[in-house]
Amino acid sequence: ASVDEWLYNGGPYELITAVAYLAPVVVATVVFLIYPIGQGSFSDGMPLRISGSFNFTIVF
Repeated sequence: ASVDEWLYNGGPYELITAVAYLAPVVVATVVFLIYPIGQGSFSDGMPLRISGSFNFTIVF
C-alpha cells in the first residue's frame, strides 16, 4: 500500500472522482444545515411545500 502502488492504480483519478461525487452532497449539506442557522429558522432553509421551495429559490 505504498504511494507508487497508489499512483500506478490511478490514485489521483479516483481522488478526483471521489471529490466530484462528494461536492453536491457537501453543497446540499451546507444549504440545508448551515444556511438555515444563519437565517435564524430551519423552515427558511428547507421549505417542504411547493410554494415554499419556489420562494426559497428566489430568496436564496
